[in-house]
Amino acid sequence: MKAEHAGETAALHEQIEILKNQLAEMQHLVFGRSTEKKHAALQKQEKQTKSSAKPRGQQRGHGRTTVTSLPVIHEDLDLEIHQKQCSQCGLPFKPFGTEDSDVVEVEVQPHIRRYRRHRYLKTCQCKQTPAIVTAPAPAKLIRKGKLGISVWVEIGVTP
Repeated sequence: MKAEHAGETAALHEQIEILKNQLAEMQHLVFGRSTEKKHAALQKQEKQTKSSAKPRGQQRGHGRTTVTSLPVIHEDLDLEIHQKQCSQCGLPFKPFGTEDSDVVEVEVQPHIRRYRRHRYLKTCQCKQTPAIVTAPAPAKLIRKGKLGISVWVEIGVTP
């Protein structure tokens, strides 16, 4: 019985290692350096040396790219009723707007899912209760990443 359990455990550990290797490979494909970027950087450097009007040294990047062509699906994330009040005295929190974040997801067609996390201000004087209470963020594979779990699943499943 123990040998059978040990065999299952070993098989699961082997599967975990295979999945870790696949994830590392996918992350390298998505986030690793590419020859196109190197080629573009060389062209940019050549242009800078030809034109003396441009400033020298390190230039600021363009920031995150926006994906405005995808449809947006709004999804509200809110606190449970018992979380919308002070746990000490029971006074309700006052609504305080939302904290929005966008995640690119893949379903039948790619779209942006905008999570609207409702926030509340406390209306009591209890010191143990935080001043602002926000609905929890959705789970992500990579912290602060723009790609949702469905995109990573699609990348991992596609041969």
